Amino acid sequence: MTDDQQMAGILGELTAAMADAPPSTESYWTSDELHGLYERFEREPDLPLTDGQRRLFIAHRARRAASSRIRGLLSSLKKAAERGGVTATAEAAVLAEACVRAGLAEW
Repeated sequence: MTDDQQMAGILGELTAAMADAPPSTESYWTSDELHGLYERFEREPDLPLTDGQRRLFIAHRARRAASSRIRGLLSSLKKAAERGGVTATAEAAVLAEACVRAGLAEW
C-alpha cells in the first residue's frame, strides 16, 4: 500500500469515526454522585438504574469508545506525518482540529 493510499484510508476512517461519534454527554453530568454511579455501572452492568441514567451511561460509553478510536487514528496520522507520508496536509489538519474541538481527542 502506498503512503497516499494509507493516508486516504486513515482520513476516510477518521471522517467516518467523527460522523459516527455520539454527541457529548458532559453537560448531563450534574454531580459527583452521578460520576460515582457511572463508575459502579462500568463494574456492575446489571446495576439497577433509571432508564434515563442507563441511556446516559450507555451514550457516555459509546462516546468514550469513539474517542478512543479517533485517538488511535490520529496516532496513525501522526506516525505517517513523521515518515513524511502525509500529502493531504490541509485535509489532515482540518480533521485533526475538528476532532479536538469536538472533544474527541486532546491536543
